[in-house]
Amino acid sequence: MPRESPWALGAYGKFRVGVTVMFERTEQVTIQPLLLTAREAAKGLNVCEKTLWTLTKNGEIPAVRIGRAVRYDPADLRAWIEKAKSAKGSLDNSVPQM
Repeated sequence: MPRESPWALGAYGKFRVGVTVMFERTEQVTIQPLLLTAREAAKGLNVCEKTLWTLTKNGEIPAVRIGRAVRYDPADLRAWIEKAKSAKGSLDNSVPQM
């Protein structure tokens, strides 16, 4: 008497008969970008892209060039914010005294 094969031929080729496939839940891992585009950096700083380009051109905010692409390190943006906050008289002269 011939043995039955555990394999059957289906429309998409051979498949195993009688095998239950269980699907496991996998957690999605969100990867934070290491560098930001100019649009993302400007949005994070709440300034327009033109202002960001001007700050970059003047050397106030460092940028990373990868080929033709210009990217910004979030740590550099945070450092620039801290530097701007601690600049002596950054807004003291423009705020009217009461």
